[in-house]
Amino acid sequence: MKEIEYWMGKKEIEGMYTSDYWNNIEEEKTKEWWIEDSKDKKVEQYLLRSGLKEEFDLALKNSEIKGKVLDLAAGTCWTSAELSKYDNVSEIDAVEFSYHRINDLAPKTIESLGGKKEKINRILGSFYDIKRDDETYDVVVLSQAYHHAQYPLKLFHECNRVLKKGGYILIIGEHIVDKKRIFRRLIKNILNRKFSFDIFKEFYNHNDPLGDHSYLLQDYKFTFYAYGYDYKLLSSGVRGSSIFIGKK
Repeated sequence: MKEIEYWMGKKEIEGMYTSDYWNNIEEEKTKEWWIEDSKDKKVEQYLLRSGLKEEFDLALKNSEIKGKVLDLAAGTCWTSAELSKYDNVSEIDAVEFSYHRINDLAPKTIESLGGKKEKINRILGSFYDIKRDDETYDVVVLSQAYHHAQYPLKLFHECNRVLKKGGYILIIGEHIVDKKRIFRRLIKNILNRKFSFDIFKEFYNHNDPLGDHSYLLQDYKFTFYAYGYDYKLLSSGVRGSSIFIGKK
């Protein structure tokens, strides 16, 4: 594969929010998509079993995938591998801040899934600082990524900057706070004898080691409308998971 492009140094990465968890190799080895050999089909099986492949395909079918694509928080690059199979896609910038994922796992995962590695640029960097010119990309993809942002509006602003007019932003794998989730959290708190019911503070918690945050549907709506996007909300087969397709 092409050599990694560095938007940040390893030392800078170590100081980033949630870096300790996402760069913990021993923890990563316990996960279902960890492979040592590109001939291993474990990743493909996991994506099918979990419904993540079906969810991702649904998002792609409801947008226009072409040209230059930005894959943010690309992880092991399974999303980039799938995007690279589209004939209309010319190039993919896969940005990730976990060095072992982008360096060690990504090449094996891409080969395992039959991706076209010549289209994929692996980049070590932050999704808050996309080192490309304005209106560079035709599509921006955040799969199971947007809710990991400590500053979601800052992230969206940067995505909007590099997305061309008429381009698409795909925000996949979001867990929206609804009445059912609020009720379940109340019951859980009661069972745990926790009688401080600042539920929204818990959902918006920015101290989770995984960096998981949950937002209201109104939060997503506000962001899309504030930036002048048309958007649609899709439900996937993955329990509690939602997809937002925005057109600039």
